Amino acid sequence: MSLKYEKLIRKMTLAEKAVMMSGKNTWETVDFEKYGIPSMVMSDGPHGLRRQAGAGDHLGLNASLPATCFPTAAGVANSWDEALGEEIGEALAEEAVTMGVNVILGPGLNIKRSPLCGRNFEYFSEDPYHAGKMAAAYVRGIQRSFVFRSKGKIWYQAFWYLIAFCIVTCIVNSINCIWVAVAGMFVPGWLYNIGTTVLNGGVSMVVFFFVNKIIFPEGEAK
Repeated sequence: MSLKYEKLIRKMTLAEKAVMMSGKNTWETVDFEKYGIPSMVMSDGPHGLRRQAGAGDHLGLNASLPATCFPTAAGVANSWDEALGEEIGEALAEEAVTMGVNVILGPGLNIKRSPLCGRNFEYFSEDPYHAGKMAAAYVRGIQRSFVFRSKGKIWYQAFWYLIAFCIVTCIVNSINCIWVAVAGMFVPGWLYNIGTTVLNGGVSMVVFFFVNKIIFPEGEAK
């Protein structure tokens, strides 16, 4: 398969590729001026942007820029209102552009599997159909006015997204669960949840495990 940036990737050394995987700091990717690769700024976005004003840290100890605090995903999901989800997505995108954020780390697509999970407020539902529909609404709203839109083959991007999501989640759950049980109970739900989100909302970023593959899907600035 021919990649748009294949020639550029071949010019990079293994060390340079590894540096790109590690990031410049907590919230920014490494930039390479000689290759024309800019740094990308990421921000948490489950229920509002958290763009830190000074040095970034994953604990959120440093002050953040003022931003709208939206209801949590769990709260919005209780409305069963996809149009509302799209409106919130649009508002998130507008604030992201204003704050110089390139990638919104949201919405959360995990399915609620236990009431003991401390991050259930970031997820829409324990039902994959409902979670997928609401997440797709958020993504549609975000992509309506965000600076990056996916334009690659949707099935190809969805395939790699599914692999990344399932493998990472299964590895995490394998700490306390038997793999066979996890796969039997949750993989069908994942597939529907992610499939609904990707096919109805689109993909804004896809994670690849291979350094020599393209890291971000081919996109078009708007």
